[in-house]
Amino acid sequence: MDLIREFAKGRPVLVFDSSDREAEVDFMLAAGAVTPKLLAQMREDAGGLICVAIGEKPAKALKLPFAADLLRKNGQRGLGREKMPYGGQSAFSLTVNHRETFTGIPDADRALSITALAKLAARPSRAAFEKQFYAPGHVQLLIGRGLKQRQGHTELSLELCKRAGLPEAAVVCEMLDSKTGRALTPAKAKAYALRHGLAFAEGKQLI
Repeated sequence: MDLIREFAKGRPVLVFDSSDREAEVDFMLAAGAVTPKLLAQMREDAGGLICVAIGEKPAKALKLPFAADLLRKNGQRGLGREKMPYGGQSAFSLTVNHRETFTGIPDADRALSITALAKLAARPSRAAFEKQFYAPGHVQLLIGRGLKQRQGHTELSLELCKRAGLPEAAVVCEMLDSKTGRALTPAKAKAYALRHGLAFAEGKQLI
């Protein structure tokens, strides 16, 4: 099954980063294709943290900060981790809600926030971002650094966006094993992909 073609169609795909990094499989979806139903599937079947990865260029245009940088600039240097245990710097940025949501956490609320972020990634505008969103919220933003600098799920999902000709905004969520609470093994993730007719790939295939 062609991973990029499926992703371009708005279908979820599963990607394993590598055994040398987080050794996790992420459930990925183009942000513009998100629906409440797909978010529910991600929330229930993947079980990790639902995040929205934004490409480096649109993130700069939106003036998104890295969370670690904010901490260091505000006298919280001890909390702003320089390097993650699995290598490289953190991709975490702000948490946001669309202003038309209520609490921001239901699937419909998050779907509204995420699809609006996809539109902003296509035509980034800081003024539009401030008009449409507030922080803190319930959608965790991640900023990509490009595969040459960082080879995490954030960058892999954004590489899929580029190759599919889509705005640089993707939803990612780690897949967890409901029995052990640990990362779902690639073998189990492949079995899930087969049951649900989803594409599965390893990060090295994109890199």
